[in-house]
Amino acid sequence: MIQYIDNLIGVFYIHTEVFSQYDMEIYLGCSIILFVITYILAINKARKNTITI
Repeated sequence: MIQYIDNLIGVFYIHTEVFSQYDMEIYLGCSIILFVITYILAINKARKNTITI
């Protein structure tokens, strides 16, 4: 159990180094992907006339 937790912490440590170097790029990429997904869903709903105000 302790070895598993130690390995898990080691994996997260590697990811935190990557995240600390590229944090703005990761945030920007995630926000662009979410924007595109919501935009596509909104367009599909508008085509089906299921948007209500």
